[in-house]
Amino acid sequence: MPDTEERDLRLAQRNIETRDRRPNRTKQFDLEDIFNRFTNNIASIKSQFT
Repeated sequence: MPDTEERDLRLAQRNIETRDRRPNRTKQFDLEDIFNRFTNNIASIKSQFT
């Protein structure tokens, strides 16, 4: 590997804001669905230890 003195350590300019915008793909859940899933998971865990 060359010594630091021999290498070019300058930073290159970069284009700003050139990425394509992507739509937000966050899935929305109803509060009732979240609660039901939580309740079912807790019941499943409890059944494994009884």
